[in-house]
Amino acid sequence: SAMAQDLHASLSDFEPLIGHWEVEGEWTMGGTIAANAEYIPTLGGRMLVAPTFVSDNGQPMYERYWSVMRVLESGELEATHFGYDGNVNTVVHTPTETEAGLALDATWEMQSPMGAATIDERLVVAEDACPWTVKITPAGMSEPIGWLVAEWTRTDAFDRPAERPDAIAHQVLKPMERLIGTLTNDPDWSGGSTLDATNH
Repeated sequence: SAMAQDLHASLSDFEPLIGHWEVEGEWTMGGTIAANAEYIPTLGGRMLVAPTFVSDNGQPMYERYWSVMRVLESGELEATHFGYDGNVNTVVHTPTETEAGLALDATWEMQSPMGAATIDERLVVAEDACPWTVKITPAGMSEPIGWLVAEWTRTDAFDRPAERPDAIAHQVLKPMERLIGTLTNDPDWSGGSTLDATNH
Protein backbone atom coordinates (compact mmCIF):
# COMPACT_ATOMS: atom_id res chain seq x y z
CA SER A 1 0.00 0.00 0.00
CA ALA A 2 1.02 3.63 -0.30
CA MET A 3 1.30 3.89 3.47
CA ALA A 4 3.50 0.80 3.65
CA GLN A 5 5.85 2.32 1.07
CA ASP A 6 6.32 5.29 3.41
CA LEU A 7 7.51 3.05 6.25
CA HIS A 8 11.11 3.49 7.40
CA ALA A 9 13.41 0.45 7.31
CA SER A 10 13.54 0.36 11.12
CA LEU A 11 9.84 -0.55 11.17
CA SER A 12 9.87 -2.93 8.21
CA ASP A 13 9.18 -6.00 10.39
CA PHE A 14 5.94 -4.37 11.53
CA GLU A 15 4.64 -3.48 8.06
CA PRO A 16 1.80 -6.05 8.29
CA LEU A 17 0.25 -3.95 11.08
CA ILE A 18 -0.43 -0.97 8.82
CA GLY A 19 -4.12 -0.54 8.10
CA HIS A 20 -7.47 -1.09 9.81
CA TRP A 21 -8.18 -3.87 12.32
CA GLU A 22 -11.08 -5.05 14.46
CA VAL A 23 -11.46 -7.52 17.32
CA GLU A 24 -14.20 -9.02 19.47
CA GLY A 25 -13.61 -11.10 22.57
CA GLU A 26 -14.77 -12.16 26.02
CA TRP A 27 -12.80 -11.66 29.22
CA THR A 28 -12.55 -14.85 31.26
CA MET A 29 -13.51 -12.92 34.39
CA GLY A 30 -16.65 -11.63 32.71
CA GLY A 31 -17.50 -8.96 30.17
CA THR A 32 -16.91 -8.46 26.47
CA ILE A 33 -14.71 -6.20 24.37
CA ALA A 34 -14.97 -4.97 20.80
CA ALA A 35 -12.43 -2.61 19.27
CA ASN A 36 -11.32 -0.96 16.04
CA ALA A 37 -7.80 0.31 15.48
CA GLU A 38 -5.81 1.85 12.64
CA TYR A 39 -2.01 1.74 12.39
CA ILE A 40 -0.62 4.71 10.47
CA PRO A 41 3.03 5.55 9.63
CA THR A 42 4.07 9.07 10.61
CA LEU A 43 7.14 11.29 11.01
CA GLY A 44 8.96 10.02 7.94
CA GLY A 45 7.74 6.48 8.56
CA ARG A 46 9.89 6.18 11.69
CA MET A 47 6.90 5.88 14.00
CA LEU A 48 3.41 4.42 13.97
CA VAL A 49 0.34 6.02 15.50
CA ALA A 50 -2.76 4.00 16.31
CA PRO A 51 -6.08 5.55 17.36
CA THR A 52 -8.14 2.80 19.00
CA PHE A 53 -11.90 2.82 19.61
CA VAL A 54 -13.35 0.42 22.19
CA SER A 55 -16.79 -0.85 23.22
CA ASP A 56 -17.02 -2.44 26.68
CA ASN A 57 -19.88 -4.89 27.27
CA GLY A 58 -21.84 -3.74 24.24
CA GLN A 59 -21.78 -0.05 25.15
CA PRO A 60 -21.20 2.65 22.49
CA MET A 61 -17.68 2.87 21.14
CA TYR A 62 -15.39 5.62 22.35
CA GLU A 63 -11.83 6.65 21.53
CA ARG A 64 -9.91 4.90 24.30
CA TYR A 65 -6.27 5.17 23.25
CA TRP A 66 -3.99 7.14 21.00
CA SER A 67 -0.81 5.09 20.75
CA VAL A 68 2.61 6.12 19.42
CA MET A 69 5.12 3.39 18.55
CA ARG A 70 8.80 3.37 17.67
CA VAL A 71 11.60 0.79 17.41
CA LEU A 72 14.35 1.03 20.03
CA GLU A 73 18.02 0.37 19.28
CA SER A 74 17.51 -3.05 20.89
CA GLY A 75 14.97 -3.91 18.17
CA GLU A 76 12.09 -3.85 20.66
CA LEU A 77 8.87 -2.00 19.86
CA GLU A 78 8.06 0.73 22.36
CA ALA A 79 4.40 1.74 22.52
CA THR A 80 3.21 4.76 24.49
CA HIS A 81 -0.54 4.72 25.05
CA PHE A 82 -2.32 7.99 25.80
CA GLY A 83 -5.61 7.01 27.45
CA TYR A 84 -9.01 8.66 27.45
CA ASP A 85 -8.75 9.01 31.24
CA GLY A 86 -5.59 11.13 30.99
CA ASN A 87 -3.23 8.31 31.94
CA VAL A 88 -0.12 7.51 29.90
CA ASN A 89 1.34 4.01 29.81
CA THR A 90 4.52 2.93 28.01
CA VAL A 91 4.95 -0.75 27.17
CA VAL A 92 7.96 -2.39 25.49
CA HIS A 93 7.23 -5.36 23.20
CA THR A 94 9.97 -7.92 22.52
CA PRO A 95 9.77 -9.40 18.99
CA THR A 96 10.34 -13.12 18.37
CA GLU A 97 10.07 -14.93 15.05
CA THR A 98 7.61 -17.86 15.19
CA GLU A 99 6.07 -20.14 12.56
CA ALA A 100 2.83 -18.16 12.85
CA GLY A 101 4.51 -14.79 12.40
CA LEU A 102 6.34 -12.16 14.41
CA ALA A 103 5.30 -12.48 18.06
CA LEU A 104 5.34 -9.34 20.22
CA ASP A 105 5.59 -10.12 23.94
CA ALA A 106 5.14 -7.53 26.68
CA THR A 107 4.80 -7.49 30.47
CA TRP A 108 3.63 -4.56 32.54
CA GLU A 109 1.83 -3.72 35.79
CA MET A 110 -1.79 -2.60 36.03
CA GLN A 111 -3.11 -0.91 39.15
CA SER A 112 -6.39 -2.17 40.57
CA PRO A 113 -8.33 -1.84 43.86
CA MET A 114 -6.80 -5.20 44.84
CA GLY A 115 -3.24 -3.97 44.21
CA ALA A 116 -0.82 -4.15 41.29
CA ALA A 117 -1.52 -6.97 38.83
CA THR A 118 1.02 -8.19 36.28
CA ILE A 119 -0.16 -8.37 32.66
CA ASP A 120 1.49 -10.64 30.09
CA GLU A 121 0.45 -10.00 26.49
CA ARG A 122 1.31 -11.63 23.17
CA LEU A 123 0.29 -10.35 19.74
CA VAL A 124 1.33 -12.35 16.69
CA VAL A 125 1.76 -10.03 13.70
CA ALA A 126 0.44 -11.54 10.47
CA GLU A 127 -1.01 -10.24 7.20
CA ASP A 128 -4.74 -10.60 7.81
CA ALA A 129 -5.20 -11.99 11.34
CA CYS A 130 -3.25 -11.30 14.53
CA PRO A 131 -3.86 -13.72 17.43
CA TRP A 132 -3.95 -11.85 20.76
CA THR A 133 -3.46 -13.48 24.15
CA VAL A 134 -3.56 -11.72 27.51
CA LYS A 135 -2.75 -13.29 30.89
CA ILE A 136 -3.04 -11.68 34.31
CA THR A 137 -1.32 -12.42 37.62
CA PRO A 138 -3.49 -10.75 40.27
CA ALA A 139 -1.89 -9.20 43.34
CA GLY A 140 -0.99 -11.89 45.85
CA MET A 141 -0.86 -14.69 43.28
CA SER A 142 2.26 -16.26 41.78
CA GLU A 143 0.86 -17.89 38.64
CA PRO A 144 -0.80 -16.12 35.69
CA ILE A 145 -4.30 -17.02 34.58
CA GLY A 146 -5.77 -16.67 31.11
CA TRP A 147 -7.65 -13.39 30.74
CA LEU A 148 -8.38 -13.03 27.02
CA VAL A 149 -7.88 -15.03 23.84
CA ALA A 150 -9.00 -13.19 20.71
CA GLU A 151 -7.90 -12.35 17.19
CA TRP A 152 -7.53 -9.00 15.46
CA THR A 153 -8.65 -9.27 11.83
CA ARG A 154 -7.94 -6.90 8.98
CA THR A 155 -10.94 -4.96 7.79
CA ASP A 156 -11.82 -2.32 5.23
CA ALA A 157 -11.45 1.29 6.30
CA PHE A 158 -14.12 1.95 8.90
CA ASP A 159 -16.01 5.11 9.71
CA ARG A 160 -14.78 6.38 13.04
CA PRO A 161 -17.41 5.10 15.47
CA ALA A 162 -17.17 8.11 17.76
CA GLU A 163 -16.64 11.82 17.29
CA ARG A 164 -13.75 13.41 19.07
CA PRO A 165 -14.80 15.94 21.71
CA ASP A 166 -14.67 19.62 20.83
CA ALA A 167 -13.89 20.63 24.40
CA ILE A 168 -11.23 19.70 26.95
CA ALA A 169 -12.48 17.76 29.96
CA HIS A 170 -9.36 17.87 32.15
CA GLN A 171 -9.21 21.11 34.14
CA VAL A 172 -5.41 21.32 33.95
CA LEU A 173 -5.63 21.53 30.15
CA LYS A 174 -8.58 23.95 30.03
CA PRO A 175 -6.33 26.95 29.17
CA MET A 176 -5.29 25.07 25.99
CA GLU A 177 -8.87 24.82 24.74
CA ARG A 178 -8.48 27.91 22.56
CA LEU A 179 -5.92 25.95 20.48
CA ILE A 180 -8.46 23.34 19.34
CA GLY A 181 -8.79 23.43 15.56
CA THR A 182 -6.35 24.24 12.77
CA LEU A 183 -3.66 26.89 13.22
CA THR A 184 -1.31 28.21 10.54
CA ASN A 185 1.89 30.19 10.86
CA ASP A 186 4.34 31.62 8.31
CA PRO A 187 6.91 33.71 10.22
CA ASP A 188 10.06 35.28 8.83
CA TRP A 189 13.09 34.37 10.93
CA SER A 190 15.54 37.14 11.79
CA GLY A 191 18.23 35.22 9.87
CA GLY A 192 16.26 35.57 6.66
CA SER A 193 14.76 32.09 6.39
CA THR A 194 11.02 31.37 6.40
CA LEU A 195 8.77 28.68 7.89
CA ASP A 196 5.30 27.53 6.89
CA ALA A 197 3.54 25.41 9.53
CA THR A 198 0.07 24.03 10.18
CA ASN A 199 -1.02 22.57 13.52
CA HIS A 200 -4.18 20.63 14.27
